Amino acid sequence: MTQTDSATLLADRAVLRIAGEDVRGFLQGLVTADTALLAPGAPAWAALLSPQGKVLFDFILWADGADVLVDVEAAQAEALAKRLTLYRLRRAITIAPDPLRVHWSPTGTEGSPDPRLPALGHRWLAPADAAAGDASPAWHAHRLSLGVTEGVAELGNGETLWLECNARELNGVSFTKGCYVGQENTARMHHRSKVNRRLVVAPFTEPSSRTRVTYPDLALMIDHRRTDALGDALIPPGSRRRSRPTRHRRLDHPAPPRRRTERRPPNPVILTKVRTQGHERRRCLALDPDFRQDDEKEGNAQLRVLTCARQHPPRAAQQQPRRILHAAHPKRLCGLRGSARTNFSSPKNARQKKREAGSRRPPRSFPASDPEGPEGGSLTGPNPDRR
Repeated sequence: MTQTDSATLLADRAVLRIAGEDVRGFLQGLVTADTALLAPGAPAWAALLSPQGKVLFDFILWADGADVLVDVEAAQAEALAKRLTLYRLRRAITIAPDPLRVHWSPTGTEGSPDPRLPALGHRWLAPADAAAGDASPAWHAHRLSLGVTEGVAELGNGETLWLECNARELNGVSFTKGCYVGQENTARMHHRSKVNRRLVVAPFTEPSSRTRVTYPDLALMIDHRRTDALGDALIPPGSRRRSRPTRHRRLDHPAPPRRRTERRPPNPVILTKVRTQGHERRRCLALDPDFRQDDEKEGNAQLRVLTCARQHPPRAAQQQPRRILHAAHPKRLCGLRGSARTNFSSPKNARQKKREAGSRRPPRSFPASDPEGPEGGSLTGPNPDRR
């Protein structure tokens, strides 16, 4: 990471150093890459998203001991540092610019391969040389020729979803690391294959409403196209997304026929309000299909109790004559519990019997000379001595 080449300085890139306590854990809940996999010589391309999953900043993370170095666009370095400070809260973490600079080489073995695409070349971090030339124009042309986009001018600031920036194809997102800002919408798009548009590099033509930026000197432009109409777009080599495998049933093993079950006619339903222990509970009383009028006289009619918040009788039940049983037995409905079946012949349930048994207390007796007795200590009448 400390190798230098004076001819490969990227002047439009800057470096931020994040140091302090548990820096990787701090970034793990913010950025799209898995910071636990950072290692010397193994950088990672990541982004900081909005809660809606749209990209705000894209950068490359480097491991430097316990610290993490952020290779970011120089024009967005200060804004990124302020954004990360909002999430820092009271953590003992510092976010400040670093004197190291970004270097790039299209060929050779210096530095580390670009984490997005090996064809992009090698890059490393090292101090800037006073006589170093600016390799940004060469890097810019080489990157666009491979169909790779980066920076706020091309990706936008909160305008493009991260998966639409080819993040899944260029190793810019981890779907196994856990939660981060914007993870919910990003994971949903991935698992449901809902990426309908992609940000691509295309040959220069008449700009449209979906064109982000144009480069007439390179005869290229950045366009936001539908995935089914990419046309002559420059797709990064080796990054074409394979369609998710679908499970097809073999022709010699057809699907088993679906079982058809006969639908039972709906039972007549009666809605009533039962007051139990001072609370009104709405219950749905459904009669058994084998209910007969004779069973009501014999006391063998059984009810099934269903607890529900708000339920109306079905249309078929409205057409049938309603049998209102709770009007004749208003007190016995309090004994119904859950799916238990209650016989109408039983006069009272166990709780009512226990309540009545507890309330039957023998009357208190007082001696005639007891001053605490009723009416001044006499059971026969008021105390004549008491005034």
